[in-house]
Amino acid sequence: MGIQSPYSYRLQHLPEAECWSLFEKIAFKDSNILDGGIKKELEDIGREIVSKCGGMPLAVKVMGGLLCCNVNVNKWRQILRSRIWELEEENNNRPEIPPVLKLSYYYLPSYLKQCYEYCSIFPKAYVFDRKELVKLWMAERFIQPIGQTSVEEAGIEYFDVLLMRSFFQLFNIDDKVRYRMHDLVHDLAVSVSTPQCCHVKDNKQCTFSEESRHVSLLCQDLDSPTPTMHIIQKSNKLRTLLLSSEDLKSFGQTPDKMFRSLKYIRVLDLSSSSLLELPSSIKELKLLRYLDLSRNEIKLLPNAICELCNLQTLKLLGRVWLFQLPKDPR
Repeated sequence: MGIQSPYSYRLQHLPEAECWSLFEKIAFKDSNILDGGIKKELEDIGREIVSKCGGMPLAVKVMGGLLCCNVNVNKWRQILRSRIWELEEENNNRPEIPPVLKLSYYYLPSYLKQCYEYCSIFPKAYVFDRKELVKLWMAERFIQPIGQTSVEEAGIEYFDVLLMRSFFQLFNIDDKVRYRMHDLVHDLAVSVSTPQCCHVKDNKQCTFSEESRHVSLLCQDLDSPTPTMHIIQKSNKLRTLLLSSEDLKSFGQTPDKMFRSLKYIRVLDLSSSSLLELPSSIKELKLLRYLDLSRNEIKLLPNAICELCNLQTLKLLGRVWLFQLPKDPR
């Protein structure tokens, strides 16, 4: 699905003057249209909000993105007086998440919340490609286009709003624009998406339950009794199953069992595996919209793939062994 970033940054706290400069640059980028009196009032409230950010650059950027282009003084006051600032972490087993991040999440519209929460199934430091992530959102039917806007265009707009709100960070890898989540932003995504979304790791306790709908597998042996087969047996309403690693994985007889069980799956990633053959039972996945078969050892694709009437995306990257594409017998 992607790669993990080789870069790690530890940002120091900024002096309050620099925090204000950063906030002002983001929140007041269209300040020339503001009435002088309103701008002064917003600046006074903004300085109090910045002081609550504790010198954290991420917190300042998140607040600036939240209030950008918003000239409603009452809304600014509402955010300043929110109880979330005062709340302490209630669950000591979860990472400590700054109140400012919770506040920004709280003010996201519901359609953006589910897109953001979905990203929790990827590991920390995961590198996102914007278009690929939008394809996943499309397959999950998360996107609600308005007017003449296409679904993909609306998905790009969704992503850009989350980027503006600092839920994603932009950087370049080999002159290509890519995105990642700050670790704290990822921690928040995990905390608000559990148990709907979860990671499953080799021989490690996880939050998977029958309520889970979106799962990523960080396992090397997918044919072992646990945890993969447990998922297949206990969660036949799964919507997403991803392999979120570049490491080669052993499948064994798992695919056929999977295809006969996961009737509601929308997104299926079987990439970077030692899979040699794709069972014809794949045709049972009638709701499947996204299928990734990149970088595995399959030489022939069964004609049964042509029966996947809802399939939108079929990825076949790095397929050096694929000799023939399926033919629709109809």
